[in-house]
Amino acid sequence: MKDKEQLLTEVKKLRTRVAELEKRETARKKAEEELKAANQQLDASNQQLRASEQQLKAANQQLRASEQQLKAANQQLRASERDLRKSKETAERYLNVAAEIIISLDTDGKITLLNDSGHRLLGYKNGELIGKNWFTTCIPEKVRKEIREVIKKLMKGEVENVEIYENSVVTRSGEEKTILWHNTLLTDDDGRVIGTLSSGKNITKRKQAEEALRVERDNLKNIFEAVEDGIYIVNQQYDIQYVNPVLIKDFGPYEDRKCYAYFHDRDDVCPWCKNIDVFAGKTVRWEWYSFKNQRTYDLIDTPLKNSDGSISKLEIFRDITARKQMEEQLKKSLKEKEILIKEIYHRVKNNLAVVSGLLNIQAADIKDKKAKAAFQETRDRIFSLAAVHSQLYHSENYSNVDYKKYIKKLVSNIFYSSQMSGHVKLHLDLDDITLPIDKAIPCGLLLNEVVTNALKHAFPGKRKGNLRIISHSLEDKSIEIIVKDDGIGLPESFNIEKTETFGLKLIDLMTKQIEGTLEIKSKKGTEFRIRLSTEPGQVIR
Repeated sequence: MKDKEQLLTEVKKLRTRVAELEKRETARKKAEEELKAANQQLDASNQQLRASEQQLKAANQQLRASEQQLKAANQQLRASERDLRKSKETAERYLNVAAEIIISLDTDGKITLLNDSGHRLLGYKNGELIGKNWFTTCIPEKVRKEIREVIKKLMKGEVENVEIYENSVVTRSGEEKTILWHNTLLTDDDGRVIGTLSSGKNITKRKQAEEALRVERDNLKNIFEAVEDGIYIVNQQYDIQYVNPVLIKDFGPYEDRKCYAYFHDRDDVCPWCKNIDVFAGKTVRWEWYSFKNQRTYDLIDTPLKNSDGSISKLEIFRDITARKQMEEQLKKSLKEKEILIKEIYHRVKNNLAVVSGLLNIQAADIKDKKAKAAFQETRDRIFSLAAVHSQLYHSENYSNVDYKKYIKKLVSNIFYSSQMSGHVKLHLDLDDITLPIDKAIPCGLLLNEVVTNALKHAFPGKRKGNLRIISHSLEDKSIEIIVKDDGIGLPESFNIEKTETFGLKLIDLMTKQIEGTLEIKSKKGTEFRIRLSTEPGQVIR
């Protein structure tokens, strides 16, 4: 019984043990499952951790890259700051050394920037004008209101953003100067106007020059409009720039017309136009007949330099119609007088030829040799006068004589009448010379006497010899006539002023009449050297 109870107890214990074991098994399985789930969860966590590690690693790499970029950006920023500082310093230097004025104003008209050139021009120390009101300090009172309005309109946008304007400024000493301004607006980041920025150029001297030029042009215009000659100005494109009242009266209004249309009714440039020569720098004078008004003009074309450096043509018209008509009348009258003078010379020549012929006839009946020689000498003298009139009759010039031709004719006649050509040789060396008639006639008589005297006395008894006649021009517009023989010469006591011979007296008289000089030499023959001027009224000393 005890064994059964003990067995039951043991079975019960065994069952309890089995139950505990089952319970433990169940707990173990559950623990295993939990462990498995925990392991799975751990694996997932590990995977997340590994992914996080990768992300962290990538973030670290990105952070290091960002650090490098930030470092580079900082370096670039520092470089930009240096460049900006240098640019600012350079800009300030440029502003301060600029020849022009650089100025900025705020909306109240106060000066916020003015470069050194601006301060110097206005007579102030550098920086002294900063903060001052521009209008009340530097703008003359007479134009202050006007300039304020211009700046106001610029700030309101009523005029172009870049406005060009010219006005006076007043310096510290009270001197006024003219400035040409380029004005523009200053705005903030939101586009609001905060002031103006202007650059100005001092054009005071240019304005003074322009004013002087304007005054000069006004004076010139007044002169042009007061003169009796016509005046017009044309540019290189043939556009008429000015016509004075004289030409307007003759040719009418000129506005918007080319010169060839205005003066010549042409559609293109005149082939005789002088513009090319004038624009090349030449002054041209010419004569033009206008078919529009049947007037003749003496024209002077000359270059005219304009203030901008370009060249125009200034042409002066002088109406010479009356003068041309008078010239034609004078030419006609002169032609009539020339015919009359020619007829007079012809008749004088014929009358002298008649006298010479009568003397020849009279001489033929004279037995006395001295009387006959006197008649022949007189005939030769008359021939010398007739030769001049004969030459003038056949000439186109009635005031001058071709002296070379005259000498040849005169000397040939003397030789022929003297019958000396058989033993005396004649040598001529003659320049081309013309003499006025008031000197040609006495000079012909003088030469006639000298040559006749040489042939008469230098070669007695048909002595052989040479007679040279030379005439040449000198640099002082005088001429020299030399009659030289190689005959017996003159007596040592010879003095032409004391001679009683009519021919030699005539030589001395004719020399004084032509206001010349006479030099006589007697060595290995005789030489007469006569010098006289070819100019009327000129005396040779």
